[in-house]
Amino acid sequence: YLYIRWGTELSNMVVFVGESGDTDYDGLIGGANKTVILTGLGDSKQRHPYANKGYAIEDVVAFDSPNIVRTVGDSRSDDILSALVQLGICKL
Repeated sequence: YLYIRWGTELSNMVVFVGESGDTDYDGLIGGANKTVILTGLGDSKQRHPYANKGYAIEDVVAFDSPNIVRTVGDSRSDDILSALVQLGICKL
């Protein structure tokens, strides 16, 4: 939609997602965009009963892709900056 409607270059976009999410979670990962998976976020299964997946994130996410990075630690600002450096978005 963003590409067709607004002419947005998807390869320049960064999508931030938690480790689990709502029903469209899998569709946000692995596209032409860059993805930062925020470790420790999106774990609340009480709020999203449909977010309980019967498979591990490693089964659906290609962590060997250069466009997908998972934060280490508590996903604080320095962890996010490190992930953006890995993606080539920021420089230190």
